[in-house]
Amino acid sequence: APAPAQDAAPEQPIELLRRAFDRRYGADTHQQMSLRLTSRGREVQHQQLEVVTKMENGQLRALARFTAPPDLRDTALLVMEQEGRPDDYFLYLPALAKVRRVSGAQRSDSFMGTDLTYEDLERRGMEDFEDLRVRRESVGGEDALTVNAHPTQPSGYERVEFAIAPGDATILETRYYAREIACHYSFMHENLMDMNHQFLHRRLMGSIKTRFLALRREHDG
Repeated sequence: APAPAQDAAPEQPIELLRRAFDRRYGADTHQQMSLRLTSRGREVQHQQLEVVTKMENGQLRALARFTAPPDLRDTALLVMEQEGRPDDYFLYLPALAKVRRVSGAQRSDSFMGTDLTYEDLERRGMEDFEDLRVRRESVGGEDALTVNAHPTQPSGYERVEFAIAPGDATILETRYYAREIACHYSFMHENLMDMNHQFLHRRLMGSIKTRFLALRREHDG
């Protein structure tokens, strides 16, 4: 009689995370983000962003532009990934009609008073994380393998968790843990087409809802 089939060896965290990053960053995206901050059940701030990402010669280009409120409208940040050196950041301030270069030392600073930081627009790579550990959990009713990772470079986050669907390596949720508080915020992903973002920061509760308007891979026509 044939020998019983053996279960496949569990995928190593480094390979699982590599597949997830290849899937996430192997496409150009056009997103709309709505940021809402509430305090004691009352909305205190509402901001809207348009974010476009594109791969150009293997390097990420990301442009984030405020569309609301009026006092921030058209304020924009351009992130240009560089090889062998820190990424370039350029902040456009329409009120001054000036472009200001943001230093690499400010990459973990708050972006225009939001709960986002400059580094949140960067592309993640395997070289950015170490001490990888994996566990099983359920995210939105779907089985997931969650990789706990620590940044290798100075960062505003102590660690990051990536909840990944083991089949197609879709990142279902990303949780950022700040050094000051237990959980900074988390991104909820649904098949790369809809993303909800909830966070706790400075005693303000809020949410970010992101809608992908376009998703195109480099080899698409």
